[in-house]
Amino acid sequence: MSANIELIQRKKRLYGNNFSELSIAWSQHLTVTVSERDVAKMMTFLKLSRLDNLIKEREKIESALKRGVNLSAKNRLESDLHDIENAIEDTMQDKEAYEWITYNYEQYLNL
Repeated sequence: MSANIELIQRKKRLYGNNFSELSIAWSQHLTVTVSERDVAKMMTFLKLSRLDNLIKEREKIESALKRGVNLSAKNRLESDLHDIENAIEDTMQDKEAYEWITYNYEQYLNL
């Protein structure tokens, strides 16, 4: 999967470029210099952690469904599984975007 530049551009228009603000705040809090690229990389790490947790949760639900559960539990688990699949897709897009920004920050500024 590669970064969706149109999505990155839309989010930049919506949220603005917060990397500079975050780099200043994180630098002050950590008392070390944190660049805008560092912020994007750390956001990538956040998304990777979320993906790991989502995948583990998906595996637990799939395992429970294979073992068999009553109808109401099955419906709830299937709904949860659907939500997790959507969250995985969204998180993957975000991770790819942050990775792209990490290595293409100058290009990001010009979007």
